[in-house]
Amino acid sequence: MAVNKAIIDAERAIDQAFESSPLLSLPSNQAMWTVLAVNEDIFLKMHIERPHEEMHMVADGLLNSLTHPLRACMRRRTDSSISVRRSYVAEDYGRAWQWLKRAQQYDQFCTIFPLWYRKRLKLSVEGKRLLIEPVHKDDKTYEAYNRLIRKEGREDPVLEQPPAELLRLLQDRAKLRETWFRLKFDREVVARLVDFHREPTSRRFTLPDHWRFLNFSLKEYRTAMVTMQSMMHGWYLVRTMVANGGMKGMGYPSSVWLLDKDDLANQLAEYTNVPRRSLDAILDLVTFGSNGILNPDVATQPLIDLGNGQVALAPFIFLNLNVERNLCTLLNQIKEERDHYSRLVDMKEDALIGEIRQFLADTELEVITGKLQSTDVDCAIIDRKTRRCLCLELKWFIEPAEIREIGDRTKDLKKGVTQAKASQRTIPNERRATRTTPRRQF
Repeated sequence: MAVNKAIIDAERAIDQAFESSPLLSLPSNQAMWTVLAVNEDIFLKMHIERPHEEMHMVADGLLNSLTHPLRACMRRRTDSSISVRRSYVAEDYGRAWQWLKRAQQYDQFCTIFPLWYRKRLKLSVEGKRLLIEPVHKDDKTYEAYNRLIRKEGREDPVLEQPPAELLRLLQDRAKLRETWFRLKFDREVVARLVDFHREPTSRRFTLPDHWRFLNFSLKEYRTAMVTMQSMMHGWYLVRTMVANGGMKGMGYPSSVWLLDKDDLANQLAEYTNVPRRSLDAILDLVTFGSNGILNPDVATQPLIDLGNGQVALAPFIFLNLNVERNLCTLLNQIKEERDHYSRLVDMKEDALIGEIRQFLADTELEVITGKLQSTDVDCAIIDRKTRRCLCLELKWFIEPAEIREIGDRTKDLKKGVTQAKASQRTIPNERRATRTTPRRQF
């Protein structure tokens, strides 16, 4: 018990130390804006210095760590009737920079302690040091999620360089001053930006357009989110142009787009033709900390509420979202939405099998599914010429992003392995029992 108390006390002390940033002496909306703006500077400088192949890992790290300061600001929300001051203040900038750097280290503790609570590792305290060792040295199940390759099995979408015509259009719509800029959105510029994003972003979409949640359809959600992503890419492109053009402070005061939430909804209604009722529900869902979520994630709720009806859109956040994946994760955190979403889950297997059939359409391979005499086959791919069969146990789930999800997905994988072993034992018997039936001659 004394050991457990020491570890719990250490966890509490680490949390308190992280949430003691001097930046929290500012009004909460000012602190949030400063964190977002400084993070944009960090990303902009890394984007210039790092090769493209590294940027997805850099973005993952920044996105994970950015959540922690924003949560701290939200928990200490103060009167937000005072307007955000969008200007460079050296002391505030330095404090935000240090806090974001500390957040990258703090994010590691947000993995360590949940693993300890779940008895996945052992912790002990020695003075001011936290000592870590695995519970089972030969158990590598957790390491299975350490990524050496990209997350998606399909080809990774890459945005090409914007065409010169699009860059000229953005320049024409940009208003520049000594230290700041504004991008004037209209139907033409938004349509061009969305067209530029349509093909690469569509590669990440795998679920059916007709799926409908409680207050909007999947198609409506994608349309709204991709439009905001496209607009934020335009905003980011203008910033890179003014930064490369020598604007003082690289346009820091304009690094984050601030506007009234109603104005954002009105613009999206004009540019997307998505019904206003659906847009209001979507914007409410993706607002940081809405719908009773106590520990929000900026990757799933990227719209930052600054109070008094004003919201902030940070280009870095929107440019690094996986829209479909994040929606599924978010819906699973809200009871009413989760109950409805669970009814759609069984349809995922049918969609995946359809994708496999389409992939193999130009081959002589046969795809079958369904029951055998004593087991189910999720999917079997048969080569009748060589009399070979590949039986697949299908598990379609979202890549785990935090410890709770890792635990749940590990259970799913264990169940899948058990089912696959059962199929392996059963199928030879099924083959003998059904030898007279051509479709079952595996």
